[in-house]
Amino acid sequence: LVGFTDFLINDYIRQLGRLLFPEYISKNNDNDSESLAFTIRYKGGEDLYLKEHTDASLITLNVNLNPPDERYEGSNISFFADDDDAGEIIHNITFSSGMALLHRGMARHAAQSITLGERTNMVLWLFGADGYVRIAPYEEHERLTPTHRWTRPKKEDSKEEEQVVGIDEL
Repeated sequence: LVGFTDFLINDYIRQLGRLLFPEYISKNNDNDSESLAFTIRYKGGEDLYLKEHTDASLITLNVNLNPPDERYEGSNISFFADDDDAGEIIHNITFSSGMALLHRGMARHAAQSITLGERTNMVLWLFGADGYVRIAPYEEHERLTPTHRWTRPKKEDSKEEEQVVGIDEL
């Protein structure tokens, strides 16, 4: 599983996060250099929901791993207004089988109660060295250039430079 998640992160998720959230990635910092992958299962009698929270990540990918024919009900993903202490839901998403959500880790969200069946998610987090998570935007001159948003990190113990991903490779 590690090889698959490394491929997914290094070849797709990191670049998509940089494209969608460029103000949180600096050219002078490794804001998205580390990652964590894990699964969550929502099921009656076990974990039914996940209360409103933010993630310990800069970028989060949440993938519903259920097969299309596996029936479950409930367990929507809700996103909340950033500045609202009352918990106002601004997006309520039916998290269908095979669906993926990419969002900033600091976006307040929750998994609503599952009422029938079970749902399994794969979650991938990107964050900086030593668990660093940037919460304030960088100034324009501090951000990655559009070309550098599409780089793969160099491999550990490698002297090769970061590699720019060509559009034809995606």
